[in-house]
Amino acid sequence: MVFWHFFTAWDPVRKSLLVQQSGGNGVVGMGYQSPDSGIAEQTFTGPDGSSWVRHVSRRIRPDTLVTRSLRRVGGEWQPQRTYTWIRQPVGTATPCG
Repeated sequence: MVFWHFFTAWDPVRKSLLVQQSGGNGVVGMGYQSPDSGIAEQTFTGPDGSSWVRHVSRRIRPDTLVTRSLRRVGGEWQPQRTYTWIRQPVGTATPCG
């Protein structure tokens, strides 16, 4: 079962990379990545239009991406979890393992 679909495209008007995630439950994460800083920011919105989660991602090395998750609490974004994604050579790791 696929939980998330990922899409990226160049936005020539904003001169930034459009980043989008969509889940089977109707949640969509939309945002942009700055070509100068390499930082991507996405806000996740539910089918009812509410936004409660934001991700800020930054590539710290060519093979390592750090994503910070924030949750809206009382109208303000509060830090939650941090994910570190390290690219593995092909054939050395199993998905989610």
